[in-house]
Amino acid sequence: MPQISVVSPVYKTAKYLRGCLDSILAQTFTDFELLLIDNGGTDECPAICDEYAAKDSRVRVLHLPENIGIAGARNVGLDEARGNFLMYMDSDDFLAPDALEVMYNRILTDDSDYAVCGVVWEDWTKGERDFYTYPDSVVSTRLEKMEYAYTISYVFIHLWNKLFKMDFVRASKFRFDTKCGYVDDFIFAAQCLIAAHRVSIVKEPFYVHYIHGANEGLKQLPVEQYVHGYVAYSALINEIYKDPSIPLTYLYQFYELYTVWARSVTRGNRTLKQAFSDFKCLMAPLGLMLPLPLPASLLHVRIFRFLVRHQLWVTCFIYIRIFFSPVRKVARLFGGYVKPDYRGGLEKMKIPKQSEDNQ
Repeated sequence: MPQISVVSPVYKTAKYLRGCLDSILAQTFTDFELLLIDNGGTDECPAICDEYAAKDSRVRVLHLPENIGIAGARNVGLDEARGNFLMYMDSDDFLAPDALEVMYNRILTDDSDYAVCGVVWEDWTKGERDFYTYPDSVVSTRLEKMEYAYTISYVFIHLWNKLFKMDFVRASKFRFDTKCGYVDDFIFAAQCLIAAHRVSIVKEPFYVHYIHGANEGLKQLPVEQYVHGYVAYSALINEIYKDPSIPLTYLYQFYELYTVWARSVTRGNRTLKQAFSDFKCLMAPLGLMLPLPLPASLLHVRIFRFLVRHQLWVTCFIYIRIFFSPVRKVARLFGGYVKPDYRGGLEKMKIPKQSEDNQ
């Protein structure tokens, strides 16, 4: 039995897949299996997976007869993984050579339920590279977890930079919600953070996540999946804030994040008519948002919430699509709400824009 199972659902990432697999197989920690879930691939991915399985016995491939969505593929990986520890990885990303070794040792040293490492967010479409890191530490109280989660959200909300104890995941009976579209990992990660007794934070940005345009197809999922996922995530966040030790500033941040998500629907690759229809569908359940007083610097969110609660859909759509950003900039001049300081390191740098063939 391998110590670690690295699970990677694979679908239409042939241009990037070899680089991803090579980075995993080059790990200094060698006692792992690489479980590739071929999610009904129609490009070269199935053949590439078989190629790597033929040359390295640690690689195991499961060919699914049809695409069952990213959440379904992740559940298959969870069921089939044989390791004592579990890591998920997107099949177009990159893992630094000592990632598994360092994270594995930190879990053992800290007696934690899982470890989280820093992230390099490399956006080829903008020619930017961001390094998100957090000081080496262990978090255990709910307040510590929220301070960590909402000051380094890119590291918190995603699935792929975490090494879990398999016993912890299975004992908690967590599954990926197949109705959620791409936010299934937000919910899974939030559930794990809430349930964990201890979480090890590893400063090094071992995980490189690429934005290259090809993976933007996820944004074309049916709006019903957005609705289900966002409402489920909102319910989870609202449950957290029943704890009186959590400052409202973190909930304010969540409100603002939700508003930004709404804006992305209005400005996605849709016709104006379809964008309005999808936006209305997504916004309808949001009357359930907690009726908290919001500070002056969140005027843009207050307007959004008022329009949603009164179902002024056309006005809300126009506002969120056109006026949201200007109002936010003006409102922040009034102060009254200071976001929690980012507690880790954030370094930004420009990189030469790359074509998809230059990974």
